[in-house]
Amino acid sequence: MMIIKLLKFDLEYAKELMEENFKFLKQEYPALLKEVARFEVFINEVVGYLSKFSRVRNDCLPLTFTLLVLPFTYYVTYMLLLGSVPLASYALRTILEAVELAVHADLSKLKKLSLGKRVEALKRTRPSEVVGSSLRNAFIKAFPQEAEEATKTLEDLYQALSAFVHPFAEVRFKESGEEYGAGIVKMALITIGSTGELPPYVYYPSSYKKHDLEDLKYFHVYLKMTGTAVDRLIRTWAKLKGLPGELKEYINILSEVDRN
Repeated sequence: MMIIKLLKFDLEYAKELMEENFKFLKQEYPALLKEVARFEVFINEVVGYLSKFSRVRNDCLPLTFTLLVLPFTYYVTYMLLLGSVPLASYALRTILEAVELAVHADLSKLKKLSLGKRVEALKRTRPSEVVGSSLRNAFIKAFPQEAEEATKTLEDLYQALSAFVHPFAEVRFKESGEEYGAGIVKMALITIGSTGELPPYVYYPSSYKKHDLEDLKYFHVYLKMTGTAVDRLIRTWAKLKGLPGELKEYINILSEVDRN
């Protein structure tokens, strides 16, 4: 009975916390809420697009979007509303890693294998091993003028998200001399040292305060970069698979959400 009461308290607290954080973001950072909505719409658009073509149903990418990318997209939203930028970043990094590896499996020499064997082969593959090789080669074939920029973006983005995920990490990403992330513990220490306040993801989940806007700003950057990166990966895969370009671009989906 005690366990049920505890879990019920947690459930009620989580609901109240998500509502408080939604109100905070709506008032203090509505652009981030729009970006989250855009990302959800885009991922659902991709799932619908991939389901139209029977000839790729046994490929790794459509399966990955259905089983992993789509549910983790909602985890991004849920974790953000629960006040955990690190866990939202973890969900984003998992999405990026999954799409990178799935595109690699379908376009590299692994494409000759059955779906089951491709999935088995990916257990021994890291994203860092494929970004500068098979994915770069795919970019060169599909969009040669964007290949180097696309490759560099994937490398920087994965490192940046990793810095928000690991308990202790070196500075992974900088812009104008600013740290974008240096491990959860250091992130917390930086916040405490500069504001005297705990961030909402340490000690006990809590609601956002204005001093959390800095972390939220950086997360916003990563979210936009992830949407753009996944869009480019999908278009590269689709073009090399000979699929028609019916999928709405991420930037156009952003415009539609803005109008709404």
